Amino acid sequence: MSSKKGYSQSGGYRRDGGGGGGRGGGDKCFNCNKTETPYIPDERPSRASAQFVRRPDTGTKGMRIELIANHFRLLIKDIVVNHYHVEFECGARTLGQAVASGGGDAGADRESKNKVRKLRQKENRQVFREFMSNQPQLFRDPQTGDQLLPVFDGNSNFYTKGRLSQDENTCTIQVAIDGSNPVNVKVTIKFTQPIDLSSINLYYDGQSDTVPREAMQALDIIL
Repeated sequence: MSSKKGYSQSGGYRRDGGGGGGRGGGDKCFNCNKTETPYIPDERPSRASAQFVRRPDTGTKGMRIELIANHFRLLIKDIVVNHYHVEFECGARTLGQAVASGGGDAGADRESKNKVRKLRQKENRQVFREFMSNQPQLFRDPQTGDQLLPVFDGNSNFYTKGRLSQDENTCTIQVAIDGSNPVNVKVTIKFTQPIDLSSINLYYDGQSDTVPREAMQALDIIL
């Protein structure tokens, strides 16, 4: 009777014998009490994750034509931009908002919460322009003396090529939002981090496995 050695599904060796029943047939399993080690995927970053799908080949037949693509290759030099966070606090009620009425602390708490107004993106840009005009020395490179032109996303982020004269600054300015009476707006800026835009080149060239999300966000706002 011929026999073959192989692996049983439980992880041990087995010997396959001829016949379908009885003591001579079936699978005899050795080391069946062996505990299988569960498969744990490797979560380390793979260099393959930074590789993009390439064309298998180019065409050899037909007529060559010209196409206009909606994208282009962008080569970024070794440029470092500075990321700043900005917050706006407007102490005016929105139009049509009723003053909290009623006695006791509940009415006072409701009124104090309603005093802070969240500005729209258009209003944020207007306040930011007024802030730059009010603080010209802040937006001047202390090393070169050049006037800095920040790029603002209209929400809470702006980027500059040079470093501002202060990493943190808070001031209150008066702004006539949408032609209304001037209101007090508190502006607070804080330096976040420098961002190297050339890290995008390293990722697309397959030299880095880390997705440069901060650099890509900054480039998207700048462009």
